[in-house]
Amino acid sequence: MEQVLISVVCPVYHGEMFLGELIEKLDAERASMSKDYPQIELREVIFVVDDAQDGSRGIIAAQQKERSWIRLIDLSNNFGQHAATIAGILHSSGDWIFTIDEDLQHDPKHFVAMLKNCVSASDDICYASSQHGAHGSFLRDRISVWFKFLMAFLLQDKGIRKFYSYRLIRGSIARAAAAVAGPGTYLDMALLWFTKRSVQYKTEMTDFRYQSDSRSSGYGIWSLVRHAKRLIFSSNLQFLRIGLVVGLGLLVLGLLIWLGSVLSLFPSISIEFAAMLSLGGIITLFLGFLIEISAQLLLHSKGKPTFFAVNRDQDDALRKMFE
Repeated sequence: MEQVLISVVCPVYHGEMFLGELIEKLDAERASMSKDYPQIELREVIFVVDDAQDGSRGIIAAQQKERSWIRLIDLSNNFGQHAATIAGILHSSGDWIFTIDEDLQHDPKHFVAMLKNCVSASDDICYASSQHGAHGSFLRDRISVWFKFLMAFLLQDKGIRKFYSYRLIRGSIARAAAAVAGPGTYLDMALLWFTKRSVQYKTEMTDFRYQSDSRSSGYGIWSLVRHAKRLIFSSNLQFLRIGLVVGLGLLVLGLLIWLGSVLSLFPSISIEFAAMLSLGGIITLFLGFLIEISAQLLLHSKGKPTFFAVNRDQDDALRKMFE
């Protein structure tokens, strides 16, 4: 079996109080993985410093000198978590890529279990999520769940309910999605352009940042608005296709009423009303067509591929190793 290489990508913005312990956990998991599964190597941990204003960069730079597997990427400005994650993915080389947060919420001890979960059915993405909420606040945790449920309903894609920043992604798919993702692209929606094969891994998580300082973390209203905007403009906008159905329905209804009026079946309804109804149906129908065409052009401009070939040959060997 060929060596399976693992990359870890971690965006960093305000992680000074967590990075030391996180690196120790990563080091322990790397050693454990090497001992129990010598065919798997945690090759690199890429910390992407998103113009951090605390001492995060200094901590990573010092650790990089002591640990050869740590890599530091400096972004020139604060571009946000999505952009920092994409930058790290594009600089990675692993067959599989974990994306984690800086704040200890995503424990590296789950790496092997997530990989096992993913290859058991040759899936391409494994999303980890908390069984009982990570923030320790009922309202805050419910908002996250409700938001994903609403977006999944509007965009007609149940996969959205799995989205979480603690992910394991097949390397080739992760880099392909990151390469086409633009400033307004939601990374997980871009991943869905390349694969629908994802699985969920349930575990316990704790948002230490929120519990220690509620101003530093969580889902604020503007954060949800930005997430919703990215999700909508990275999707097929299927919920807007209702215009096609409504327009066609109005057109047919108007024609039937017009025919009934001509035949004196509906003496109380004027032909003018039927004509207005038909005209409204035609306008709505054409508007639906324009929206559909615009959605396809938008996705094409954002880089949605016509096809993508993926190599899953390693999965059989990994499954046998985990048995």
